[in-house]
Amino acid sequence: MRAATCFGESLIVHWNVEVQLLPQTYDLDLFGGAILEPPSSRYAVRPVAEVFVEHDFGGAQTYSGLVGGIWQVSAKFALDAALREALVGGQSVSEIRAGFSWAIP
Repeated sequence: MRAATCFGESLIVHWNVEVQLLPQTYDLDLFGGAILEPPSSRYAVRPVAEVFVEHDFGGAQTYSGLVGGIWQVSAKFALDAALREALVGGQSVSEIRAGFSWAIP
């Protein structure tokens, strides 16, 4: 399930909740997360943050936090970059992420 909530003109929260049965092992996997960002028209580079938790009952538990920014270059193209810290099965993970979004009519 995915949903977005707008808190006035100051904050958008994208909620993600997922339950799945893994086909290889029939283990239950639960995922929950939230992405927080201001409305896109407010900043040249808008800040974003994400938190999530995932629990695979046959495997590892993951806790993750991410902070970054999105630069809307044009109406159809955006660049993004972020830093992510996670704990995956008791192991610390650090990532630098970069990407782009391109709208194709």
